[in-house]
Amino acid sequence: MNCEELEPWISAFQDNELDLRRRRIVEAHLACCPDCRALCDEWADLARDVRTSLSRMETPDSLHARVMRQIPEPVVGSGRRSPVIRRQGWLSFALAPAAAAAGWLL
Repeated sequence: MNCEELEPWISAFQDNELDLRRRRIVEAHLACCPDCRALCDEWADLARDVRTSLSRMETPDSLHARVMRQIPEPVVGSGRRSPVIRRQGWLSFALAPAAAAAGWLL
């Protein structure tokens, strides 16, 4: 594998997202290529810096209340999911853009 082919795999390698075969290929290449090893180390440093500099954002109570008001209460005996599960699902859906942005930054 050459350096150009390896570069897209570095992020997945650092996040332990590669299958065993690909992980071994990347490890073998990094062991003999100082340029790719340096790039991998730079990306690891960047990810660490981003994680340490970002503070956890809490959801404001006003936003939580607005989201919860938008979720209709189920009719009893309708066979629909419980309100707790439905609310958690909607809240997850409402907060998904924030989670995606945080993931993109990492």
